[in-house]
Amino acid sequence: MSGQSPKTTGLSPKEGPPGTKVTIRGENLGKSQEDLISVSICGVECLMYSEWLTSQKIISRSSRCKGLGDVIVTTRSGGRGSSTVQFKGYEEIVGPTKESAVWVNEDDYYQSSARHRPTSPAMMYSTDPLGLCVDDDSPTSGRSGKISDSLFRELFPDALEATPQSYANIASDHFLPDWYLLQHHNNTSFNDLKRGLDSLRAKCEAQLTPNASSAPVTFLKTNVLPVIECLDALKALHLALKKDKQEVGPDLNAKVDDLIRKSTEEAHAIFDAVLSRKDKADSTRNALNVLQRYRFLFNLPSNIDKSILKGDYDIVINDFSRAKSLFSNTSVNVFAKVYSEVVQRVEKFRAMLNEKLRLSCCQNDGRNVDEVKRLIRYLNSLDQSGDPAWDSINTIKQTLLSSVEKCRDKHKNSKPKPVAIEAEDMSDNEESVGYPVEAPKQIQFVEELTNLFNQSFPDLFRLGTAYLNGDLYTKETFEQLRAKDDVFHKEMVEKPIQTLCDEMRAAILPNSIKNMPHVQQWSYEIDEQLVLWLPYCLRCVINCCSNLSKLELSSNPNQNVLKPLIQLIFDLRVHSMQCLFNQSASEIKNLHTKEMWDIQLDDTVGARTQLPLLYECKVVEILQLVRETVLQVRGTDDTDIFSQINVQGSVKQLAQTLLQSFICALEKTVSTPHNSPSSTPKALPRLEDRTLIVLCNCGFTYNQVIPRLHESFEKFGYPDMNLVMKITQNKFKDLENRLFDQYIEGKCDVVIGGIEPAMYLFETEWFTTNATPSDVSYYVKEMLMNLIEIQAEVYQIAPALVEKVMYFIVESALEEVERLYDSIAAKITDTARVQSVIDIGALRLAFAHSRQELTVLSNKKLNECLNCLLVHNYDINDDLVDKILNTFEQSMHLQLSCFRYEFEGLLLTV
Repeated sequence: MSGQSPKTTGLSPKEGPPGTKVTIRGENLGKSQEDLISVSICGVECLMYSEWLTSQKIISRSSRCKGLGDVIVTTRSGGRGSSTVQFKGYEEIVGPTKESAVWVNEDDYYQSSARHRPTSPAMMYSTDPLGLCVDDDSPTSGRSGKISDSLFRELFPDALEATPQSYANIASDHFLPDWYLLQHHNNTSFNDLKRGLDSLRAKCEAQLTPNASSAPVTFLKTNVLPVIECLDALKALHLALKKDKQEVGPDLNAKVDDLIRKSTEEAHAIFDAVLSRKDKADSTRNALNVLQRYRFLFNLPSNIDKSILKGDYDIVINDFSRAKSLFSNTSVNVFAKVYSEVVQRVEKFRAMLNEKLRLSCCQNDGRNVDEVKRLIRYLNSLDQSGDPAWDSINTIKQTLLSSVEKCRDKHKNSKPKPVAIEAEDMSDNEESVGYPVEAPKQIQFVEELTNLFNQSFPDLFRLGTAYLNGDLYTKETFEQLRAKDDVFHKEMVEKPIQTLCDEMRAAILPNSIKNMPHVQQWSYEIDEQLVLWLPYCLRCVINCCSNLSKLELSSNPNQNVLKPLIQLIFDLRVHSMQCLFNQSASEIKNLHTKEMWDIQLDDTVGARTQLPLLYECKVVEILQLVRETVLQVRGTDDTDIFSQINVQGSVKQLAQTLLQSFICALEKTVSTPHNSPSSTPKALPRLEDRTLIVLCNCGFTYNQVIPRLHESFEKFGYPDMNLVMKITQNKFKDLENRLFDQYIEGKCDVVIGGIEPAMYLFETEWFTTNATPSDVSYYVKEMLMNLIEIQAEVYQIAPALVEKVMYFIVESALEEVERLYDSIAAKITDTARVQSVIDIGALRLAFAHSRQELTVLSNKKLNECLNCLLVHNYDINDDLVDKILNTFEQSMHLQLSCFRYEFEGLLLTV
């Protein structure tokens, strides 16, 4: 035993009853059938059932064994082997109703001369079919040695990949006679081979046509031991038969027949009972199978209720679709009854979905479009009649339009409610910034209406777009959807937007709907509060337009669905600007109520108040407010409102009205003064003083404030205001001239009104006295004192106006003196005439060192007075006149010095 020991590594199958065909796999399982000595399965010898195939595979059958056991192969070349796997044997229990049989194919087995020793099918074939000796040590052997495998490959190139030994094996499927002769009888002579062939042919013919006389003898010789065993068995059977006849009697079959009959009856009874139970079990099993197979239908009503409660609508629809496809046309009454119950529940479910869809479509706040789409999909899956998607779109549109009407009716006749706004939403009203303010009902309506559209219209458009794109599982064809496209854009998109614009125009732009009889009018009054809220209203409309523009409402670039809304925004911007300018102009007209008469000296105009600066602040504030809330706040088209000529003209007119409104405030400051309630109570200046102060304010306004306001207009991006500024400055100059004339007229009345009474105080002396004059007349001194008083009054308030005021007052006074002298020149005495010359000389002396214009004017007027008095060449005592005038100049030195001034800026040098 020089080879390696066998090793069993695999079994197939690994368990079975006796007689199971087992395939044994492993290593070194022998070289041939003759090499096998033993094949043991679970300790039971199974060699007689074993067939060697290769050194790695043996096929055998298991014998009677129980439990697990090793499979051991023993060979001559390797000895006793080992096993890494085990086979499990068991006995199969056979019942009275179970057919069982084990067929053992005994065709391949026959008994040899050895007792109880079966032979493998491989041993059925002779090792020397030619009748020649094949033993290696036999002297008659025709072999001289094995042929190498390389020679086999040369001789038989078309041979398969099997080993050369398999081609020399008579039992092999690859047997080649040529190779067999070369392998076993390569040195045998041809005659010997022919003799062997004849012997083989004779054996085959003897087996095919046996001799009648020699056949039994041959059979007995071959099977002597089985024949003896059969004779022993027959003898034992004969003895047993004789014993049974003695015990039972001559008729041995009666008892057996009786037992067989009883056994048959009992077996039939048992079998009938078993069959009845089997039939009952089969019927029960069939019923259970039906229930099990169709349990989906029977449980569907309760499952639908549970799924609806859980909200698993997809499961309900899928189950119903499955049941409909299987049982809608069933002829089975039970199935039809259950299916009708399912249909009833689905009808209720469909009604519930319709109600949910209606409520979702009628809800403006918090509408979930995805939920609406799901409900539409559910209804379409349940074969809802009509078109749920299109009906939902119509419902949302009608709900939106009805909500617009309700909103209008609610606010049109309602009282305004307090609404908190931020400072940037209103104007510069410091008292209301950051605090709750009662919003006008128009503003509340616009705010609620825009919020309503921001919430509902996107849902309407998105749902309609999904419908037209075929995303809502509708039954409509592509052509039908295209036909509804125009209807959707006209009725569902353009009409609601036009309604939105019309309603907002009716609320805040009533003048723009005069040609719209279908739009309800609002009672509209532009008050201060409404104007303050217009920027906030504009922002609400712009936000609404911006939100709608994100929806891409029109696929046609040449068609702008938002054009009415864009035009509304443009008109509202213009209207807001007009209202803000007009409101500010009204406030500026009432600035006189905020005059506190806090006098401040200005280097250029003299005394002024804070009113011009307050006016400037008001204008700058409104310019900035309009810029931030109107000009910079633009809609989707980003249009500049000043791009249109009519708007430019309108804003210029508004700016002119705004700037010139201060003229009214200045006039009221003079005529109807008003102390500001927020200021500390002060004594109200006299009319003359107020006039001078307003003159200073007027000059300061058109010289400094108006140019700065012009710069502000340019800074904030308004159109060219050069012409407006020139016109405004001219208006302020006109006001200044009117006020100056008014002041001059008043002061002239004071001066001129005292000249004639003072001159006629000594009326009789003018016409009768001949006394020599000794002093200047009283009226001259009185007039000079009045002029000094006026000059001091003007200088105290407006030093720059002293020269101008004094020029016109002196001119009027001298004209009055000339008139008086002209009226009495022919009536007075010579001494009175001398007195008149002295008086004229005193007046000439008073104005001799004044400004050149005033000096020239006084000389001219006084010369005309002399011409009136000295019509005839009267002799005048010049020495007397000079003496009196010198005395007058000395005594009135301080008074006369008041008229000897020169301006150095505002410094009056006396």
